[in-house]
Amino acid sequence: MKGKLCLSIAEAAAALGIGRSTFYAMAGRGEVPVRKIGGRSVVPVEALEELIHTAPLARLLSGRKSRANP
Repeated sequence: MKGKLCLSIAEAAAALGIGRSTFYAMAGRGEVPVRKIGGRSVVPVEALEELIHTAPLARLLSGRKSRANP
């Protein structure tokens, strides 16, 4: 076994670079699975990896002019 199988909510949010409130909102919408193990809420690492690999690509400059071309 390599590394943790599950992360706490705080760890999962930090791993995604978002706040806990945003993470809870995503979990409430069913975007990320949260499991109860021994009374603790945890997130499978595998589910976070899948979320990253299946999330739509961001369009960082959509609708904006770049600084190079004002």
